Amino acid sequence: MNNVITNIINKHNPKESFYIIDLEKIKNLYKNWMSLLPLVKPYYAVKSNNNPILLKALNSLGVNYDCASKTEIKTILELTNDPSKIIFANPCKLVSHLEYAREQSVNLITFDCQEELYKIKKYHPNSRLILRLAVDDSKSIMKFNVKFGCSLNNIETLLISAKILDLNIVGFSFHVGSNNYYPESYYNAIKHSRTAYNIAISLGIRPTIIDIGGGFSSLKNFQETTFDINRAIYDFFDEEILNNSIEFIGEPGRYFSETTHTLVVSVIGKKLSSTDNTMTYTLNESIYNSFNCIIFDYYVPKLIPLKPQSLDLLFKSRFFGYTCDSLDLISDNINIQLLNIDDVLYIENFGAYTYAASSSFNGFESSKIFYDMDGREL
Repeated sequence: MNNVITNIINKHNPKESFYIIDLEKIKNLYKNWMSLLPLVKPYYAVKSNNNPILLKALNSLGVNYDCASKTEIKTILELTNDPSKIIFANPCKLVSHLEYAREQSVNLITFDCQEELYKIKKYHPNSRLILRLAVDDSKSIMKFNVKFGCSLNNIETLLISAKILDLNIVGFSFHVGSNNYYPESYYNAIKHSRTAYNIAISLGIRPTIIDIGGGFSSLKNFQETTFDINRAIYDFFDEEILNNSIEFIGEPGRYFSETTHTLVVSVIGKKLSSTDNTMTYTLNESIYNSFNCIIFDYYVPKLIPLKPQSLDLLFKSRFFGYTCDSLDLISDNINIQLLNIDDVLYIENFGAYTYAASSSFNGFESSKIFYDMDGREL
């Protein structure tokens, strides 16, 4: 990575922070997914990173998409011209977005409550519905079931309501939480889905889709997680799989986006703090830009100097972003070599829920992007 960064600096002399996106990693991640989860069709969660080149690369591999809004749906339709490649997976949708989905024949839609059923009946009655279940997400860093999901006790009531409204229930979904490194969470959630499936069958509804959600990371426990997912599929749905009556899908976002991006920043300010004798630096990035993941994703960035560190000359240091907000703190109380103005640092595996949520607060723009494949800058 050092050589790629150095080549870009020498060739383009960028004055601002920039990303390097490794497109080759996307291919390898897809191959790994299909090798370890051959029964689960990936629907990439666009919200994790909506970079158009990344989306195009995924499309070339045959990946489908999980969209949460009208804008995301529009983006994917312009790319694929195929509404069947989309699941509208936001359980609570704006009416205008629901109407747009109907107009564009985006029919696979998630819901989790009675009120959403009434909304769907009014604005998209011909949709194919996925009931999102509330499952145990206590082992995850980012929990979702406090906001989304239908409890086991309410499944039958919702399914009966859907039948009364003459709506088409085609399956169930769940999310064990983002950054969930406990494989048994998926095993138990798939078991929970089988219970929901049995309830549906008892009501004369025959589901054909089980959506195992997201939360996957390619950096930690992915192989162990896929082992438990496959074990659960065969433990609880073996007969239905053999009869080809159940399709499994997933919504990986972080899995595909996180390791493909490296953020490169530089020091634009430096001073010794008068309060605690800490060397304080300012970087040309911000928590209002890519480092928003510190707040929203509980991410702890590892800043790596481009120049090799001397372990004998480390200083207690603090890093701020370049906005006028004193809360724009990127990293604190870390030991790192003494840096100078214009010194370069980089953060690896920085593609998930970073650039996509960047803002223009204080008038600062998002980082520039360079693309790399097989070590060659494009």
